[in-house]
Amino acid sequence: MAVPYDDHEVGDLIKLQEYESINIESFKNKGVDYMFTLDSDIVGLQQHIQEFNPIFRQAFKTYVSGEWNEAYVNIDRCLELWDNDGPTKAMQKYMAYYHFNKHEEWQGYREIDKKINFEELKRKYEDIADQN
Repeated sequence: MAVPYDDHEVGDLIKLQEYESINIESFKNKGVDYMFTLDSDIVGLQQHIQEFNPIFRQAFKTYVSGEWNEAYVNIDRCLELWDNDGPTKAMQKYMAYYHFNKHEEWQGYREIDKKINFEELKRKYEDIADQN
C-alpha cells in the first residue's frame, strides 16, 4: 500500500507504508536495488511484470514459430495484465489481420520498420483464398 504524497519530485523515494520505519540512508551507497523493494512508485510499476514476462515470452515464441492460435491465447492474457503494451498490441494487430492463421509467406519474422499496407495485404489474402 502506497503512502499518499502529492508533493514529491521524480526520483524521490516514497516508501511503502510497511517500510516507513526503515532508515534508507545505509542503503543509498549500495546502489539502487533497494528501490525495487521499498519505493511505492517502482513497486507499482512492477505490479504485473513477473506474471507478464513468461506469458509474453510464450506469446512471442508461438508467434515466431507460426503457432498463431496458441499465440492468440497468450496475447489475450498479456493484454489483460498490461492493456497498453505496444509489442503485444503490434503482434495482435498483425496476426488478427490474418485471423490468427499463419500466412504462406510467414518466415518467422516481419520487418518491424517496414510499414504494413493492410489494404494490400487484404487484397493479397483474398486472392490466395480465392485460389484455394
